[in-house]
Amino acid sequence: MPDNIQGPVVFVSNFDLNDRKGGFDGLGGKIYDILAEKHNNILLVDHVNPPYRKIDVFLSKIFRIAGIPALFPAFSKKRLKLISKELEKRLPRDTAAIVFHGITPWIGFKPSVPYFAFSDCSFDTYMDLYHERQAFSAKDLHRIGKCEGEFMANATGVFFTVDWSLNEAKRQYGLDGSNLMKMGQGPTMDIPKDAFHNTPPGKQFVFIGTDFIGKGGIQICEAFQKVYEKDQEYKLIIIGQKPPAEYLQKPGISFLGYINKSSPEGRKQFSEIYRQSRALLMLTKKDIFPIVLIEAGLYGCPAVANKQSGIPEVIQDGKTGYLIESSAVELENAMMRLAEQDDRELVAMRQFTSHFYAENYSWEQIYSRIHTAMSKAGVVH
Repeated sequence: MPDNIQGPVVFVSNFDLNDRKGGFDGLGGKIYDILAEKHNNILLVDHVNPPYRKIDVFLSKIFRIAGIPALFPAFSKKRLKLISKELEKRLPRDTAAIVFHGITPWIGFKPSVPYFAFSDCSFDTYMDLYHERQAFSAKDLHRIGKCEGEFMANATGVFFTVDWSLNEAKRQYGLDGSNLMKMGQGPTMDIPKDAFHNTPPGKQFVFIGTDFIGKGGIQICEAFQKVYEKDQEYKLIIIGQKPPAEYLQKPGISFLGYINKSSPEGRKQFSEIYRQSRALLMLTKKDIFPIVLIEAGLYGCPAVANKQSGIPEVIQDGKTGYLIESSAVELENAMMRLAEQDDRELVAMRQFTSHFYAENYSWEQIYSRIHTAMSKAGVVH
C-alpha cells in the first residue's frame, strides 16, 4: 500500500504499548496499530513517563490524610517540564505531525507542527468521576484545567470516544468545539468474526469490574438474589475485584477472579461466559464508556446498565439491552424481563445486539474518522 502521510507522523504515548493491559493503553495501542498498518512512516515514541518526584507524592498523600488540599503530583509544573524535555529530545526534527495518546500529560509541551490528541475524557471530567476534588488544591486543579483547555484549543483535532465527554470538555473549558470530534470506540480484545452463536444463553448473568463497589457490585448482588429466589438455577458470575466475603456466601454467586483477555485462554473463557450470559450487568459511578459493553455485545450478550456518562450512547434501550436509573429495583426488573423471555426472543435480541456493535463500533470506522480529520489538515493525502 502506498504511504499517504508525508514525513514522519509521531505517535506519542506515556504507556508502554508493548505491554498493554486493555484499558486506556489498549485504546491507544489499537489506534497506533491501525495507523501503522495503513501507513509505513508512523513513528512510535512511547513510554514517555518520567518518574514522579517522591517528595511530591509523599506531601500530596500527607496533606490529603490531614485534610489539607494537596497538589496533584502527576501534573505538577516540574513533571510537565520533564515530559516536555523528554519529548523535545525524542521527537525527530523533521516531524510532520504528532498524534498524542491522551491529553493531560502533554499540556506543558508546545508543538511547532500540527497535532492531534485522543482521549475518553478531559482532566476535569476525570477528576469529577475518579477523585474527590476537595482533597486537592482548587488553584492547582484550575492551573491544570486552564493549560489543558489551551492545549485543546490549539490542537488541529481532538478526538473523544463519546459525545458526552466532548460536550463536557466544551463546557468546562469554554471551547467552541470546532476542532473537537467524536472518534468512537472499538473492542480492545481480539474477537472473531463468528463470535455470535445463534443459540439461547443459559440461566446466568455476569458482572465485570475491577472496582466492585464503584461498579455497583453490591446492588447487583442484591438484585440477583431476587431473581434467584424465583429460580434457583440462576447464577451470577463475578469477574475482577474480589467482593467482600458476605457477597461470596450468597447462593448462586460465583467469583472467577481476574481474567486476562489478552491471553488465548482468557479470550476463550470470556467468549464462553458472554455466550452463556443473559446480560452483562453494570451500575457504575466511575465509567465514561465501558469497553466491556462492546466486547460483550459482539458476542450477542446484551447489557443492563445505568444512564451514566456516555453509556446511553452505547446501548439501544430495549434492543441491545436496557438503560436504567441507578437503582437495584430497576435492575431487578430488567433482569426479570430477560429471565422471562423465551428462547426465540432472546436469540433475536442477541442477534440484533451482535450486528449493532459490529456495524457501529469497528476500528475501521475509527480510523476513517481520524484519517478524514488528518486529511483535511493536509497531513495525509
